[in-house]
Amino acid sequence: MNKVFAADYIWHTMDGKNIRSTQDTSHVAFLRSVLSAVPNSHYKIVSIIGEGDIVAVNTISTGTVQSPSGQKNINVKQMFFYRLSGGLIIEEWEVLDTDLMWKQMGRICPDYLG
Repeated sequence: MNKVFAADYIWHTMDGKNIRSTQDTSHVAFLRSVLSAVPNSHYKIVSIIGEGDIVAVNTISTGTVQSPSGQKNINVKQMFFYRLSGGLIIEEWEVLDTDLMWKQMGRICPDYLG
């Protein structure tokens, strides 16, 4: 992650928290849990707009997850806003329906995200 995120990176969550640094366990755990649950994750960029040091990215994330009832396809729309400096992300805002994502995966949202 240090090739993408600056050491003093700030993740602005949808519930108003400002989580600092890529070392924060909740963000790292979230990314790892999604990539582990959906190893064939694919992000399609629907649109991307940049102005100054801000880039807005509208994506659709798809993949397949193994659930107790078999394989399930997921399809989650997301929007990310990144502030860049020196080629690294220094701030991130994201809009995604985590409840829908976990529901499609047949799982309950982990406590560390609640």
